[in-house]
Amino acid sequence: MPRCLLKLSAKVVDMVGKLGCIKSAAFADFLLLGANPLEDIGIMNKPHQYLKAVIKDGRCVKSKVKGLSVEISLD
Repeated sequence: MPRCLLKLSAKVVDMVGKLGCIKSAAFADFLLLGANPLEDIGIMNKPHQYLKAVIKDGRCVKSKVKGLSVEISLD
């Protein structure tokens, strides 16, 4: 999603600085992938192979990355 749309969405819901950015005190949900889904969307069907980490509410909930510890497990 283009960055300008994320910033506009945050502005519309009066959450600038909390949504659409990665910084201290902001909400954060994202996936860390081992390949680019814009080049091959099929990687999303192979999480065992390509999903490296899940960050939910700014906390690591799943990780296969050395040095990135799970704070709260979803399992």
